[in-house]
Amino acid sequence: MSHSGQAAIIPSAVRYELAEFLSIRQTEGRCLITNDTEPTPNTVQMVPTDTEVKRRRASRIEYALGIPYGSFDFLSTSNLFFLSPNMHKAFNSGGWVLLPATEDLQAMKKHFDAAEERDYDEAKPTKSHFTDYKEVFKDRREFTYRLLPQAWFDRNFQIHRRNDEYDGSTEAGYSAPAAEYTSYDVRLKAGVARFPELRSHVNPFMVLIRTGETLDKARLKYRAEYVPLDMRADVSLVEKLYRPFKVEEWAKEWAKASRRAAGVA
Repeated sequence: MSHSGQAAIIPSAVRYELAEFLSIRQTEGRCLITNDTEPTPNTVQMVPTDTEVKRRRASRIEYALGIPYGSFDFLSTSNLFFLSPNMHKAFNSGGWVLLPATEDLQAMKKHFDAAEERDYDEAKPTKSHFTDYKEVFKDRREFTYRLLPQAWFDRNFQIHRRNDEYDGSTEAGYSAPAAEYTSYDVRLKAGVARFPELRSHVNPFMVLIRTGETLDKARLKYRAEYVPLDMRADVSLVEKLYRPFKVEEWAKEWAKASRRAAGVA
């Protein structure tokens, strides 16, 4: 009698202690298996705020985006996303960039090409050559991006990824044991390696600015021979589409006229 009663009590106590333990672990943000903490994701600006040249840089962005002077919001949801701390650090250091889908790059090209055909109206100095960028993707809420590590620009390498459905094909000169063939996809050779495509709400124009700025600072154009073939044309297009964001003179005069019109010194 006492034995069965004790047996009924112990599981109840264990359940209580386990529930309490789980709630503590959840509060601490630790993994029950590895006991490691889960780093809190960082909120990241795709187009970062530069405090030293913030207004001047923002003017260039506003002019090329076709929006009113002083209206660019670095904290807009279309410019914010989440990254783990280690990916955030690599992103800020230029370790990787995002490449918009080809069709989205072409849509932005059409937008900028139309601006080149417009004549500057001296009677309207506060009007940009460019129309409002938000009209280009106004019916879209999600976009696809390709992850492009900076390492692809300056060295040859391979990515070996598990492939449990190996089809028997081999690469010339590959002599590893058959068991390794079945475990890793050796077809992912240099220049052909792939990461999964990413889906995000971040506007492609924001990605264009950040990626164009990163590539421009790194001066990587002459080392692009290692970028996968089907990405090279898009990388070159990003560099071309980023040029309006570098034009200081037009944006400077436009900003002056806009400040005068607003009665701001």
